[in-house]
This record gives sequence, structure tokens and C-alpha cells, in this order.
Amino acid sequence: MRTPFLLSFFAAWLQIVGAQTSLSAVSIQDTSGNSPAFWNSTSWINPNTGLKDLEEAEIELQKTFADTCTGVQISYKLWLDLDGDGFQETVVVPDDPNVPAGFLKFNNPLSGGGELREFDQHSAILSEKYHFSIESTKDGSSYTVRAIWRNEATLPELVKPQLPPGRHFMIWQFKDSCHIVSLDTVRFDIIGSMPLGGFDGVAIRFPDDYLGADCQENLSAPSLLNVNHLPIKIAFEDVPLDIVPQFCKSFDRIWTVFDTATYKPNAAGVLVPNPSPNAISNSPFNKPGPLVGPAGLSAPWNPSLIKINPGDPSKTDFSTFWNKHANFYRYRQYIRIYDNKAPIIQNCPDNALFLPDTTANNPKLWHEDYWLNNATASNDLPERPANLGIQALDSCSGTNLNFRYLLFLDLNQDGQPETVVSSTNPGTPGTVRYNNINTPGYQGGEERRFDERNVLPDNLYTFGVTQTILNGLVHARTCWYTAANPGTPSGAQLPPGAHYIKWFVGDACGNEAPCEIQFTIPYDSIVGISALLGKYMLAVMAQPNPFSSQTQLVFQLKKPQELQIQVYDLTGALVLSKKGTFSAGIQRVTVDWDGKKGVYYALVHGNEGAGSCKLVKTE
Repeated sequence: MRTPFLLSFFAAWLQIVGAQTSLSAVSIQDTSGNSPAFWNSTSWINPNTGLKDLEEAEIELQKTFADTCTGVQISYKLWLDLDGDGFQETVVVPDDPNVPAGFLKFNNPLSGGGELREFDQHSAILSEKYHFSIESTKDGSSYTVRAIWRNEATLPELVKPQLPPGRHFMIWQFKDSCHIVSLDTVRFDIIGSMPLGGFDGVAIRFPDDYLGADCQENLSAPSLLNVNHLPIKIAFEDVPLDIVPQFCKSFDRIWTVFDTATYKPNAAGVLVPNPSPNAISNSPFNKPGPLVGPAGLSAPWNPSLIKINPGDPSKTDFSTFWNKHANFYRYRQYIRIYDNKAPIIQNCPDNALFLPDTTANNPKLWHEDYWLNNATASNDLPERPANLGIQALDSCSGTNLNFRYLLFLDLNQDGQPETVVSSTNPGTPGTVRYNNINTPGYQGGEERRFDERNVLPDNLYTFGVTQTILNGLVHARTCWYTAANPGTPSGAQLPPGAHYIKWFVGDACGNEAPCEIQFTIPYDSIVGISALLGKYMLAVMAQPNPFSSQTQLVFQLKKPQELQIQVYDLTGALVLSKKGTFSAGIQRVTVDWDGKKGVYYALVHGNEGAGSCKLVKTE
């Protein structure tokens, strides 16, 4: 028996991305005559006739949608059940350059691999053979798209696809220039013209209702007893439900047991009842099981209402008896999967970052009467791009993660942040709320402009977050965007100061993981530091820190070398310097001086690498 992996995988994926899916299939009865020009080769077996020629029916696969953005990208994937077993094993992608005309990739459930099989035998000329393609027409903001057959010889002739009997579905994907992606799933059954006979009966054992933990799905399929006929198949589809706050996934799994020889998708079947819930103190979310008795090996079946808590080690499955006149049996399994684990942040740094400014000053940014450059006594703060990013993953929510941050800025360069920018409520475009750190919700303070470009209000910068997905990880970074063009963010640029950012990564269940990154942007008077920090990074830390007059810099060397140790204040002035030759291994260097209290940076560098750490002097 084949495990319905594909349906399980795809239904879970649809739930994550929020696709709108049509749960009921459209049934199409094939009343046309069989064409020997299509689906006729040694690759195919017609279960009705035993011949190597499948029946086929012409079908219209069309979708209309509206969109106000320009540059819409439209695509689809067509999932086909080409062996008539109720499972979609083949995926068709339109205009696939790796598939010759007249062929498709059979048995490629994840769109990769598979076997080339011919479906179009109507001509010996390659340019006249059809391939799966797509057509799109636009009327105002309305788009109409169709899945078509197209060939190279008779363009622009467009032909409706002709598909064999089976349970099929397709997924339309629409992506516009505003980076809005929508998915729509259409299920359809093509019913052949030649039915087969039935069989006498079989016992079906259904699994218990299921309450999972930490997103581990150990769901068992219904099992069949005293099976005397091979055409019986088991399939399922998952129905997304509203997410319960303490659960990460919430759905009903609808099992269907059917005979592929007599199954009629548009005809009624037998529903195994699932009546109103009985309260179970330690599992209140579970519904009672079906009105059937414990599964056995022989009749008679003793109907009774039995419900065993899934936590009970002596589980009891439930069974019913397949009536030879039944079209199918269906059982609704109630599934909740609990997740109490926060996402995992992969790259939250342990040490403070030192971000020297090597860029030219932009007089249109951070330039206004109320800003004071402590190094030049002007009203124009220098700035540098600050790509403050993290990456995270979550085994339960997958890529369905949400990133937000609080950015604490030291805009008066006194070593202590006084201004907070919230990515979820950044305020008026082009401004920050200065001196709002002690106000409710950081919504007080004085509005100060940082974007002085002569542009319309919708083109002023606003602090935000940009997210991308790469190799299963979700990457997020700070950015500036504009209301006029939100889909094209740019890197945020920040002035000198002792800043820090608090990231928060949330999953679909409400769990959240924090990450705090301290970073200092000094004035650009420190020459050559960026080149030094581009080498192998040394991990440098200070013990104790904060300190009053003396601390130790701790780091580890791979091999002996000469090092330069320097301490700078926030204006870039050098306040202490020493040299020394150090052996391999863990090193401790004492640093002491009688300077005034404040924030400093220690820089350790040599021929093999460099590193830095933040120092806080208290007296």
C-alpha cells in the first residue's frame, strides 16, 4: 500500500503559506471518444481495458483575478494522477525547458527527477507536438489565465489540455511587483467512461484522534483487515482550521477509503460518525471516536460509543465494515499539534560590534539645526550603512516567522541611547522620536527629521524590516523603505554613537525569541580600522566589564604573533596604546588608565587578524 506522502506534504505546505484551497473536487465525466493520438504508448496502462492507451477528456483550466500592481508574474503547477490510484505522482510545470515537446516527467512528486514519458503521438514532426504552457490576458486590473497546450508550428493556436481519468489538482501562483504572492488550488476529478465491478467487503481500522507535541506528527493511517481485493486505496486531505493559541498546527485530517475500480467522486459515501465531544479532563480538545466497536478479526461488529484518550497507553482503534454497495468510507480525524519552543536564532553575536564609518557624508541625511556633530561642532551628523541582520529557523512553523525590533540610538553621542525606533510603529516618515526612551510605548519625545531630501512625503524613508528565505532559513535585516515603493527597501544609515538593537522573532504559535546586538559607530577619524577588521576575527572580551580603573582583555591566538592593542573613545581619539609579542593559546592583557568614565572601544590587531570589544568605565 502506498503511503499518501505527497498529499500530506502538500497540504501542510499550503497551510503554512496561507493558500486558498478548494477542498471539494469538481467532477468531470468523460463522454468523448478515445483518441489514439494522445496518451498512447507503452508507458501507459488503461486499467479498464488493459491496453496501453489511456482515455482522455478535454478540460478548461482557467482562473481570473484582480491586481492593482504592475509586472504580475503568473505560474502554475499541475499535479496529475496518471496511474489511476487516487494519488498525484506527477507534477507538470508550464514551459519547462528540461522537458521536450510531447513529453512530461512521470513520478516527480517534488518537481524534480522523474521519468520522461510521451503523451502526444499525433505527429512525427517535433514542432507540431504539444507542450504544457500558459496564456494570460489583461483587462484593466483583471487578469485571466489558462493552462493550455501549445506547439511551435501552429502558433498562436492555443489548445485545451486533454487529460486522462484520475484525481488531479493544480495550484495557481500570482506574484505582483508589490511582492504580494497569492496561491489558489483547484481540485478536479476526471471520471472514465468504463466502470468495473465491485467486491464483497473488508474491515477498516481507523486510528485514534491525535494530539501531538513539539510538531512531531506520528500519524498512523487506517489499516485494512481480511483484504481479498487489491484495488482498495486509502487517501487523505487536511482541512486547515483556525489556529488555537497554544497550538502551532491545527487541522482536520479526512481519511477516505475507496475501491479504485468503482469509486465515483460525485456520488455519496458512508461517513463514519464523529458525534459531539464528550469532556475528557486531561484532553479537552479531542472529539469522541466513531460509533463502532473495537477492531477485531471477524464479525460480528459490536457498535458502541468508545473513546480512548490518546495519552492512554492501552489505545483502542476503531473499525467498521465495508459494505460492497458503499462508494467510500470517510472518517474525520481531529489533529492538534502543540509547540512551546521559540524559534532558533542562528547568528546572535555574543560580543559588541564595532562599525567604523568609511563612507562619504550625505548632507541630505541627519542634517538639521537640532543635530550636533561633537567632532566638528556642525549640525550635520555623518552616517554609515548599518546592515543589522539575524537569521532564524523553527522546526514547527517552518518559514512562517515574524521579525520585529526596537532600535536604541545614541543620537547625542553621550554613550547612552535616548531614542528608540520601533519597526512595528516607526512614526511619521522621515522622522524619529527623539528622547522617547522613557515614554509609554516609546511614543513620546520630539519628532526630529533624519531624511532632508526634497521629495514628496510618500518618498521619505521609514524604518522597517526586510525578510528573505534562503536554504530553509529566514533572514531579516533593518532597512529603510518608502510608502511609494515599499517593495524596494534600502539599507538603513545611522550616525555615530553607542547604539544597540533588540530583535524579536515570533513563530505561528506566539512563541518569541530575543536577540540583542550592541554596536558602536565611531566618527570616521579612525583610519584603517575597516581593513584590519576584514581579516580573521579575534574573539575579544573584557573581564571585568564595566570596570573602574583596570580590566583584562581576554582572547585566544592560533599561533605566536606580535599584536597592537589600542583603546579609542567615541570620537575616535586614541587614549591608550601598547605592543607586545604573544604566544599561542588564551591570553590575558591588563589594561588600566585614569581616564574619565564613559564608553570606549578596545582594538586588538596583528598580522593574522583583529578583534574588538566595548569597554564601559564607571569612574
